[in-house]
Amino acid sequence: MPHIIFECSDEIKSKLSFESIFLELHSILSDFLPTQMSSCKSRVIPYKQYLVGNTPNNLFIHVTIKILPGRTADVKNMVGKKILQFLEKIVNDVALDGVSISIEIADLTDNYYKLN
Repeated sequence: MPHIIFECSDEIKSKLSFESIFLELHSILSDFLPTQMSSCKSRVIPYKQYLVGNTPNNLFIHVTIKILPGRTADVKNMVGKKILQFLEKIVNDVALDGVSISIEIADLTDNYYKLN
């Protein structure tokens, strides 16, 4: 907990450093949820086949963050805005155009179990 699932267009994968992105996302979550940085689990899923809107060349980033229940809507909104600002910065830093960026922060279900 929390789980960070970073989905993106395959073309984006080679332009980004996911280790540094994940470390920054872990830091944001650690500071503002709050949570332990050591409990964050992140992964990237690139897609070769996708369509954004009606233009084949559009790119996308969608980040899903699954957290334990109990955070207020205000906390989730603040975290979402901070992450959106960070993602916008990294997209601008590598000069990617036409990237749709979205974030979903969702509570894990009551049936979530873990070991370690």
